[in-house]
Amino acid sequence: MAASLRPPALRVAALIPAAGASSRMGRDKLAAQVAGRPMLARVADCLMGAGLDPLVVVCRGADDPRRAILDGRPVLWADNPAWADGMGTSIAAGVAALPEGLDGVAVCPGDMPLLTASDVMTVLAAFDGQRITAARHEGRRGHPVIFPTRLFPQLLALTGDAGARAVVGAEHDRLALVDAGPGCLVDVDTPADLAAVSDPPPPPPAPPA
Repeated sequence: MAASLRPPALRVAALIPAAGASSRMGRDKLAAQVAGRPMLARVADCLMGAGLDPLVVVCRGADDPRRAILDGRPVLWADNPAWADGMGTSIAAGVAALPEGLDGVAVCPGDMPLLTASDVMTVLAAFDGQRITAARHEGRRGHPVIFPTRLFPQLLALTGDAGARAVVGAEHDRLALVDAGPGCLVDVDTPADLAAVSDPPPPPPAPPA
């Protein structure tokens, strides 16, 4: 039998920066229940269900209560003692904890409970290992955003609260945007946001692998 001409599958990790203060919510939004599960658990299960491996979650430290939300899941935890300086520091801490041998990392905040594994798999299928690839809905860029390993040095240098916007902006002409469902845009920051997603519709089934 002739050897397959298809390239080997790309290995992509997932990274959830989960060390923020939830200041606009007034309580820990990542522990808030959405359809019977903590928001952080919903996002973690979504990313792992799409085949991303490993999953790195960035928290404040070993005593961060958010660790308990993901008990029993195969999570790599990364501590960010500089979490108060902004999401950029959490992305950098998460990338520093990634193992070698990856082709990219999918970054997704932990406050996106309507994201589906199907949406993530659609973005993952379009990733070529070279271009930043992100979900898009009705013309707006959402999450996850997959960064190739060639951009890891830029991610490791991030500071402040702008996340990875500068890295994405520098690659604007090479972005690959993939149409996905509305959940790729919905983040939860306030009590009103939480009320709007408290009883989400069931997600569509993931496509076959």
